[in-house]
Amino acid sequence: MIKSLTLTVLFISFTTSILLGQTEYLPKKVYKAYRVEEAPVINGVFDDPAWQQGTWAGDFTQNEPYADRPPTQDTEFKLAFDDVNLYVAVRALDSAPDSITNRMSRRDNGDGDMVFVVFDSYHDLRTGFVFGVSSAGVRFDMIISNNGQSEDETWDPIWQAKAEMHEWGWGAEMKIPFTQLRFNKNSENVWGFEVARQIFRENEMSLWHPVPRNAPGFIHAMGELDGLQEIEPRKQFDLTPYGVASLK
Repeated sequence: MIKSLTLTVLFISFTTSILLGQTEYLPKKVYKAYRVEEAPVINGVFDDPAWQQGTWAGDFTQNEPYADRPPTQDTEFKLAFDDVNLYVAVRALDSAPDSITNRMSRRDNGDGDMVFVVFDSYHDLRTGFVFGVSSAGVRFDMIISNNGQSEDETWDPIWQAKAEMHEWGWGAEMKIPFTQLRFNKNSENVWGFEVARQIFRENEMSLWHPVPRNAPGFIHAMGELDGLQEIEPRKQFDLTPYGVASLK
């Protein structure tokens, strides 16, 4: 059985790297989030007015197993927001949709095809809030600290995610309340930001913003998220319990 590629494995590969000379970083990619008046329905289908705005970003790069090569399949995403939530749409294109690995499991199990977003909302280059969902609709979340040297999978924030199979691959939508993130009040927020995709059958992890394998950590080397204007930190509420996802 192919070993599962979770972000945990990815972070370990960064933090245990031995630097051989100077690490080369590419210029930071920047994605500009956009404000929406009407929240999208979280169902893995992108027919809402919210997704008719903005620009699909892509151009991912393999990190595993072949660093710096094009991925075997393309990935595209959008990110929108309102006063209360972030909304993420990911199109995981796949030329062989029947080969997508759908694995039902409990929350925080990284088996199967998955997509992840990582926010360094403090922009301290050390802390990352990770949200992921599998093609079967299983959610994954954790906090990364110390630039990737520490992780906490016991963190269970309140957020929503749905996945849907399509003839072109599979789609994922996420709704992440600002109450579940930590950031400073600022008129023009700039966050660290990354999007990753796991293709289980290929043992492959690809990244929107390439991160050198020999980088001393991960969070500081991510891309950036811009455009989050006029948002304010909000109080966090009690967490809700979770269970096993169910097939439709």
